[in-house]
Amino acid sequence: MKTSTAVALVAASALAIGGASLPAVAAPDKNIDINVALKADITPAALKALGAYGKVTGQLPQIDAVTMKARSSALPKIQALDIVAAANPDAKRIGKPVVPSELADMATGRSTYSLDQMDVRGPLPQGPRQVQQTGDGVYVAVLDTGLFSSWRYYFGEDRIATEYAKSFGGGGGSNVSEQPNEWQTDTQGHGTHVTSTIIGFDMGDVAVDGVAPKAKIIPVKVLNNTAREPPPPSPPASPTSPTSRWAR
Repeated sequence: MKTSTAVALVAASALAIGGASLPAVAAPDKNIDINVALKADITPAALKALGAYGKVTGQLPQIDAVTMKARSSALPKIQALDIVAAANPDAKRIGKPVVPSELADMATGRSTYSLDQMDVRGPLPQGPRQVQQTGDGVYVAVLDTGLFSSWRYYFGEDRIATEYAKSFGGGGGSNVSEQPNEWQTDTQGHGTHVTSTIIGFDMGDVAVDGVAPKAKIIPVKVLNNTAREPPPPSPPASPTSPTSRWAR
């Protein structure tokens, strides 16, 4: 009898004598990131209900959605809530490859009204550049919402200093974390818009000029994906109200 066969028989005999099988190993109940779509607006009551199963880490009021951190075992309970339309673990999404812009010189591109207003270019439609400096050799850090994941299509690869790009998150004070590559997850569009004003952009194989089209942009994401628009201003006080300036 071979040694391996003898060992297997001894192990089987030991299990039979014990009268029990080895217990199954439970899957680890790890903390996971969860994306939650709600059936209605985000309210304090909805946040409280979700908070019973984990921590709400972000809000996207434009689409009635929140992000959470919770134990993996809590996911079915979150999905079963009446206020929840859908809830799924966060996962990396990879879209189709972005073809970089082949335009190398935006300085000869089209003018825009903003360049006219800033006296960088002459009057529209195609006034010549009034500022001779193009930003060549200059780095400009844009502290904003980062860039779209498709930034290569609009700006090419030469004008974005990816080696210096940064993204920061946290609650303020000393509790600040760095999140590599999050700088290219602009969901608000503001950082991308500011960048296009500085260096110009590719508009479907048509170059659009910028203030400093040969500068290099350092994208620094400091505004997160849940930035909300400011609330509307309060209506003016009634002339008969005790708080009105007319009453004083």
